[in-house]
Formats: sequence, C-alpha cells, structure tokens
Amino acid sequence: FDVDTTRMMTLTSTGLGIGASSINRKLEIAGNNNGGAKANYIRITDTDTTATAGNQGGGIEFFTNDVTPGISGSIELLYAGSGGGGELTFNTNSSSSGTLTEALRIDEQQRVGIGADSITSGFKLEVTGDARFGDAVGDDAVELGWSSGGSVGFIQAYDRGASAFRDLSINNAVTVSSSGNVGINKSPASTVKLSVSAQTTATNSYGLEITNASQNTRFLVDGVGSSFFYNTSNALGMKFDASNGYLGITQSSSS
Repeated sequence: FDVDTTRMMTLTSTGLGIGASSINRKLEIAGNNNGGAKANYIRITDTDTTATAGNQGGGIEFFTNDVTPGISGSIELLYAGSGGGGELTFNTNSSSSGTLTEALRIDEQQRVGIGADSITSGFKLEVTGDARFGDAVGDDAVELGWSSGGSVGFIQAYDRGASAFRDLSINNAVTVSSSGNVGINKSPASTVKLSVSAQTTATNSYGLEITNASQNTRFLVDGVGSSFFYNTSNALGMKFDASNGYLGITQSSSS
C-alpha cells in the first residue's frame, strides 16, 4: 500500500509490515524515533467518555489452542477513577481452561503490587507472600516474609539447595551467623550468643550498654575493655580498669 509513492504497508504471506522493509513477524512496525518521534508506537484507544474505577481501558490477551482453547495470560489497563488515570495489571493462568489471576499491578502512583490488587498507602511495593533476593534460583538468598501460622515476620539468609542457613549482615554492623549467634561491629563468636565490639579503642567509645527501664542504672564496656557500673543516681559505683586490672568501688552509704 503506497501513499504518494511512499510504501506505507506491505502484506505478504509472512505478515503485515508498517513502515518495514522486511517482515519477520505477523505484524512488524518500523519507524525512526529520533527526537522522540514515537514513529513505531502502537496506540489502543478507548472511546468511553465516562470512565469509572476498575473499568478496562484496553488490553492484550494471549490465547492458546493447546488442549483446551483459552486465554493463558493478559495485560490490561484499568481505570484508577475519573480523569483517565490508569493502572496496568499483568494476569496469568495455570491452564487455558482456568480463570485469569492478577499477578502484578502497577498503579497510578507508580506503586507495585505482587499478588496484591491494592497497595497499602505509604509503600511503593506490596507483596502477598514471601520474597527471596539472591544471585541464583534455589541457591543462597535473603528471604523475608510473614508467617501467618506463627503470626510473626521473619528475615533470614538461607540456601534452599543445601537446606542450610547462611550468615546475615544488617547495615554492615550486625551479623547473625548460621547458628544464630549475633555479632555487633564484629564477627559472631562461635561459642557466644552475643558479641559486641566498640567502634574504636577510645575510652569514650562504648561497645556495650545495659540499662534498666529508667536508664539510670547502667553497665558499660568501653573501647579499651574497661567496665563501668552506674547506680540508680546515674553515678559511677564500680569500675574495672582494663589497663591495670584494678577494681574500684565507690560507696556513699551502707545498710
């Protein structure tokens, strides 16, 4: 099909070409997009002038004739409400005879839901189910999710192939070993459940603080290993000096 001697469309036994000199698929569209021309774009237009939330504005369906003919998947535009705002949904089917299920949604606020048809306000990603982040499928990965049976959230480093826990680092400051030991600012000790290191070896850098609820009784360990006990008046009551091994006790009254 020519317009003013310019070839616009070509129909062959292979398919239909629009602006394409060669046709490799049933439909091939070619164009020069230099300068944002959008010369090879496809537009789907909805003529409905009273769009309401949840109505389809357009879509693409993938139909199969395998065993039972039917739709195996689709991509749909759903209106977010009046004003023409839209959400994209990606829908899948376990079989062509089944019912399409929404797998992923990108809403009008650029938020993403996986297995969720709505996203909680204030969040960019909503996932219904557990998630894994790793280098390879079934290998070492960080897993996080919610155990509905135990009513508890979890985060863990786990190798599904070896069925084994791995070390988990948080903010490059806290490490949980595969055996459950915890190290803060250091690697976890193999025989100690909690190991804490000061940030520096300075006397005013503390690696461990234990307090009561009012935070006026405290136990501190500093960067050189000295220990300090403060009483309920938040005054120093006892000190172990790591530099000489001396233990100092201050007592203002006795009973």
